[in-house]
Amino acid sequence: MRVRTVSKVMMALSLALLVTAGAHAAPPAEAGKAPLGPKERIEAVYASIATATETVDSQEQLVEALTTTLDGLMDYEAFAKRTLKTSWPTLTKAQRATFMDRFKKLVVVVYAKRFKPRTAFEVAWRNDGVKYRGDAKTEAKVMSIIRGRNVSADVDYYMTLGGTASKDVWYVYDFEIDEVSMALNWRKRFEGIIKKDGFEVLIERIQARIDRDDEGD
Repeated sequence: MRVRTVSKVMMALSLALLVTAGAHAAPPAEAGKAPLGPKERIEAVYASIATATETVDSQEQLVEALTTTLDGLMDYEAFAKRTLKTSWPTLTKAQRATFMDRFKKLVVVVYAKRFKPRTAFEVAWRNDGVKYRGDAKTEAKVMSIIRGRNVSADVDYYMTLGGTASKDVWYVYDFEIDEVSMALNWRKRFEGIIKKDGFEVLIERIQARIDRDDEGD
């Protein structure tokens, strides 16, 4: 296994490949070059995060920076449908919009807890970093290890080629932290809350979790 410190090389990569603002905004490909592969997409995201952790002073600012980064990486609609597999078809348009709004914020604050302002981290790749699924190679799992001060976590990304904005770009529709799928973990909880207490209670509890994590707990 090869550990790579997020260094000047990655910082240079971030300037060229930073994920731009806007939902599903894809990094522009250079003329004559193929779009980024799944591992390269994640490398660009880690470069962006490294830049953010060096420049922000608070967890709140880091969450704000990662909101922009993850907007360009995540297929949030696919992620939401995977999470609310049973309930999603029964939700109204307004309920789906409300869930998407809170869900995006939840994903960001949970993901951001792996990083700290003014704290360097290292990235390593397991099994060369990427494993494709199927002969078509339109699905992939990118397998990384994040090492920071007194913390280490396996963070793996489930990715698909194509999304809302571009059929040539790799997007994330779920990620695992230490072998726990966020979508599947949340599915069990969220579906249970909807069934027992209703959709509005689920939104209230998600918001409470966002508020708690925003405080840096």
